[in-house]
Amino acid sequence: MAYYPIPFRDRFHPGPGPFPDHVLRLIHDLSTGIVVTDPNRPDNPIVYVNEGFTTMTGFRADEVIGCNCRFLQGPGSDMNTVALMRDLLRSRIPFTVELLNYRKDGAPLPVRLFVIPIFDPSGRLLYYAGIHHALSARPELPEP
Repeated sequence: MAYYPIPFRDRFHPGPGPFPDHVLRLIHDLSTGIVVTDPNRPDNPIVYVNEGFTTMTGFRADEVIGCNCRFLQGPGSDMNTVALMRDLLRSRIPFTVELLNYRKDGAPLPVRLFVIPIFDPSGRLLYYAGIHHALSARPELPEP
């Protein structure tokens, strides 16, 4: 079980929020990796990861909260894709990229990353949510 220094609901929805507790619990327990970052703080640090992220990457929540997601990149990561992601984050639009990240143990982790900006009702950017879908090697199909 991952460690979280503040109650789960209080991270994003102090008091009664738009999402019932069972929806928040579902997000927390998904096997797909979910990361939330705060672009209003220096270096856009991670403020939340779910269980799927910790299982997928091998990093505990307390190891990554407060860090920028760059720690997932490594020698095989495509820096052109990384630069594109920076530009897309500045544009504040949803996007999808495929990227080679790395697990805590150094193993390659190819992912399809869906990034969604989260705005308040006045249009102010609050967070980015990143959904990490692990891509497995596709088996070769026999020739017909």
